[in-house]
Amino acid sequence: MLKIHVDVKLPASRVKELVEYHYTLIVKSISKVRAAYRVETDQGVFAFKNAYKLQDIDFIEKMIQTLHRQGFHRIPKIIFCKDHRRLISYAKELYYLEEWLPNVTEVNRNKMNWLTPAGETLSEYHQILAKIPLDIIPKQRDSTGKWEAKLQKSLRRLQKICKRTFRTDWEQTLYSFFHDRLLYAQNLLESSGPSPFSPTLCHGSLHHENIMIDPSNKVWLIDYERMTWEDPTKDLAQLMEYHFPSHDWPKAPIEEFLSSYCGTSVGLDDIPYLKARLAASSKLLRNFRAFYQGEIEYDMQTINWLKKERAKEHLWSR
Repeated sequence: MLKIHVDVKLPASRVKELVEYHYTLIVKSISKVRAAYRVETDQGVFAFKNAYKLQDIDFIEKMIQTLHRQGFHRIPKIIFCKDHRRLISYAKELYYLEEWLPNVTEVNRNKMNWLTPAGETLSEYHQILAKIPLDIIPKQRDSTGKWEAKLQKSLRRLQKICKRTFRTDWEQTLYSFFHDRLLYAQNLLESSGPSPFSPTLCHGSLHHENIMIDPSNKVWLIDYERMTWEDPTKDLAQLMEYHFPSHDWPKAPIEEFLSSYCGTSVGLDDIPYLKARLAASSKLLRNFRAFYQGEIEYDMQTINWLKKERAKEHLWSR
């Protein structure tokens, strides 16, 4: 079985050899940028990356082709090898080459001016990929109903520990927090019904480093390794969870982001399914599992996480 890591741990000299051997390219310069290599060649600039979670790269490449055919060009293409393969195998790991996007920079996590174009880009991206045939989606990328199932499992566990005697005030505080939050999310789902959106192939990794912006204020998306078929609120909630905690969850920018995505003026109250995903986020469900298993620590990391979660609650308080 191939051993897959995110980071390219090869020396630059070896990367140069692999690129020139497998592609019709002559390397002019090479430099490490985070987990990848920026490779400047006689035919342009490319990113040499580890194929983390890309063993189904044929499917991913088809999705990128679909986006480009439909006029969505703000995502990098995968480059084919000389023998028409997409992956390079070396020392029990897999690598690939993709376009290095010119004239783009990461969005500024301290600003809000990129949220509207991000909403527009994500909407276009989702609408195109919502139309792909369901039978071509790899099983490992189909996450339909998984968040709801995890929420229901958490609620069952909550019932099991409701009579538990907690040893410390901290444990009682955490229990009360998880109790209120999980029930709130469940009540939202029961009262509002299913998501208003159609399932689509979500990006799945919308942190700041994967959202780029160009001089014309267009947003680009990179790093598609975590694509999953799911409700699009997965991407909406994920972007919001990465960006808004450090800004104390401001209502106006949130409404601007959601309105740009929906193409009409909306707020979080208009999308209760999304509000439920924010109330019982994936990280909250993981932390509750750790709490249930007695593995959550009383440390600054958990205290700060709880503080940030509490700050979110003004979004649904009246």
